[in-house]
This record gives sequence, structure tokens and C-alpha cells, in this order.
Amino acid sequence: MSHGNRLSVGLILPHGKFAVQNAPMAGFLEDFPEAFRPWMIPSCGLLTVAALSPDYVDCEYVDEQVRQVDFDAGYDIVAISGMTQHASRAYAIAAGFRQRGVYTVMGGAHATVMEQEVAQHVDTVVAGEAEGTWRQFISDFRAGRPKPVYRNFALDRIDLTASPVPRYDLLGDDYFSLGRGYRMLPVQTTRGCPRSCDFCSVPQIYGKVFRKKSVEQIVAEVEAARAAAPNQLFLFADDNMFINRRFSRELLKALIPLRIRYLAQSDIGIAKDEELLQLMYQSGCTMVLVGLESLSPDNLRGIDRFKSKMLGNYHHYVKRIQDNGMIVLGAFIVGFDHDDLSVFERIREFVLETQITPQLTIATPLPATAMTRRLTEQGRLPDYSYWDQCTYYDAIYEPALMTGAQVEAGLAQLHRSLFDPAVVARRRGYYRRALRSLPRRYTAGSVPPAAGALKPGFSMG
Repeated sequence: MSHGNRLSVGLILPHGKFAVQNAPMAGFLEDFPEAFRPWMIPSCGLLTVAALSPDYVDCEYVDEQVRQVDFDAGYDIVAISGMTQHASRAYAIAAGFRQRGVYTVMGGAHATVMEQEVAQHVDTVVAGEAEGTWRQFISDFRAGRPKPVYRNFALDRIDLTASPVPRYDLLGDDYFSLGRGYRMLPVQTTRGCPRSCDFCSVPQIYGKVFRKKSVEQIVAEVEAARAAAPNQLFLFADDNMFINRRFSRELLKALIPLRIRYLAQSDIGIAKDEELLQLMYQSGCTMVLVGLESLSPDNLRGIDRFKSKMLGNYHHYVKRIQDNGMIVLGAFIVGFDHDDLSVFERIREFVLETQITPQLTIATPLPATAMTRRLTEQGRLPDYSYWDQCTYYDAIYEPALMTGAQVEAGLAQLHRSLFDPAVVARRRGYYRRALRSLPRRYTAGSVPPAAGALKPGFSMG
């Protein structure tokens, strides 16, 4: 509750769902709780909003996966953020607070691409990046004249070097408790992606212009996160971290003295740069998520021609990354129109041959993507709001050569095959042997908990 001139703001991340309609996949999670654990990280967006808030604003961070939302907490403002799968729960949270007279705001990925829909459920929508809008909203709210929408789509003109260090200090000890807490802390170094993957909404949310923070700024964020929660694994939450090779080398050299362990996300093109791979290893990269997407040339040509040109070298490039001491988290998507029932066996064979750690999901038509526009024109999407099913484990549409039920069942069976404890143990052994042949680093010989599996990770949360 506000006291005098102070404002109280609740920053809320709604709980997500694992598999809404895919019963075989939900059954897999029940049977393999240790081999496969969902990926949980704090919301970089909400912690940045807290850092953008003026000194007279008191912020409380609430991730519903860890803490229950207190509808009687006495906030002046509730700010909600989330991806598309969070939308229906976000609307319910907003309704609960509005009934109590609390002013509600929603931003983040879904609000940015579905502004008009979100505006029906909250008092104010923040569309685009908060750096250009949040302080103005707070000023307007304090003056008694908040606007219904704050838009910020001039992404190429937003200077990320002016973005503040996220408020990692808002994360209490309960957010790192064993069993249900965070397993890593996110740091974002860049935004934007020049690629045009058919299924991806990143260009619509962050723009196609690749923008970066300063090296000094990133080091400060790492140190702030470590001060808030020592000994945590880091996730560099960039969608494609190493596009700018010159900047990447400078950053990686600056990370080496920090002696951290981290995960990163990149395209397979990094495998062609031996110096970069060595710097990633030396700076503490233990795992890199690589979007392989598909083993079908026809699928890749429809997704992104850059990836289709790399397909013939997938085995070789994966091994180059592994030979430099890093686990490859290879992301595959099933349920594209050129996939038939053989897709599951082809992926299984590739994973067993290469010993990558697989991330296996179902093609998901997110709002504002090229995939969604195409499927809408073809009349292949549900005529109801399917946001709850945007879990990446539920089949939302029928692909050309399979039924949705076959996609869901095949995905679950593929998980059971590739996350069998004996198969996971062989993967771990493979990486331990690879590490023995490399120069020792401060994390040499360690395999992070994430070597089993991770849920799909997106920078917006």
C-alpha cells in the first residue's frame, strides 16, 4: 500500500503449464522426474522493470511457480508479464486485483503482439520494451492520468547501454529452494535477431536489428546476480548470443576472470569459429542451446534458409562444439508439414549418434509469426483462443502427414527413449571423457544439472 508519496508495485509472473492436452507427455514427466526437469528462471523483464522504477516505488517480485499471489497485498499497481501460454492466467490475476480496486498493467511478449486483446483485461498495456515506457507510465500514474496504452516499437533507437542492472536483489531465498526453485539466473547481453525463422516471434518483440549492451555493463549484471544468489548457474538469455563475433570475443575475454558457469543460445554457425569456441569454453560455457530445428531439408527451407544450408554439416558441427568441452543442447521441433511418423526415429538416431542433449518440442503457432499467418490463411488454426496450449508440448494444428494425436504421442515416446536413465548416463559419460582431453579450467570435469534436459527457454518472461 502507498505511504505518503510512495507507491507499492507488485511484479507478477503467472505460472505456466507443461502439457495441457498431451496426456502421454504429462505421463512421461511423472515417470521421469529426475531425468527431465522443467527449466525455471526469473523474469528478466520484470526485474528490469523494477530497476527502471523511481526511488519512490517499492517493488515486490512474485513468480507464481514459487510463491502464491496475495490478492490482498495492498499494491497500488500490479504489473504482469508473460508469454502467450501465460495469457489466460494473467487475465485471471488482473481480474482478481481489479475487483479490489488495484490498477493493473500488462507487458511482455504477449502484450506486445496482442495489444488490443490484452487491453480488454487490464487498465494499461505496455507494448514493446519497458526502457522507453515504464518511467513515463509511473509519472503519469502518480499525476492521476495514466494512458491505456504505452507503445515502444522504435527498437533500433533504444540504447541498451542505458538499460539498468535488473533487481536480482528482489529474489528471496525461497526462489532458490531445492525441488521447486530457480536453477539458474538470466543475464541478457543483446536483443534482436536478423534471422527470419518461420515459427519465431523474436523479430516482432525485439526487432531485427541486433543491439547489445556494453561489456562493462554485462560484467556488472553478472556480479549483481552473483551477489544476490552465489554459486548459481547463469543463463545468457539472448536468442542468438554470438551473431556479432567481434563483440562476442571481447565479452568472453571479460568473463574469464569471473569464473562462472553458464549456458548460452546460438545458431550452429558458431561451430565454424574455432577461436570463438575456445573462448566460450575458457569463459565457463558448459552448455550451448543450438536451434537445429529439423533434419528435413524441406522443413528447413520453409523455416530459415540459413539453417537449410547448414544441415549437411550438422554432425560435424555438433562434434566441433563438443570437442571444445561444451554440451550441445540440440533443439528439434516436430509437427511441421513435411514430417511424417518417421521423424521421431530420425531424431532418435541423430541424438544417439551425436550424444547431444535433445530439446524436443512441437511446432507452435505463436501470435504474429509467419507460421501463424500462413496457417490462418489456410484455415488450419482453431477458431477459439488456444493460448493455454502454447506450451510447445501440445499439438495445436494438424500437420499435413500426421494427426495432432500422433505428433503428441510420438513426442512423448521419443522423450521416454532419449531420457531413459541409462541413455542419460551415457551422455554424461561422453562429455566427461571429452573434458579430460581439454586443458583444465576452473569448471573442468563438471556437468551441470541441466545435462539431463531443459524446457524451452525464451528471453521474454
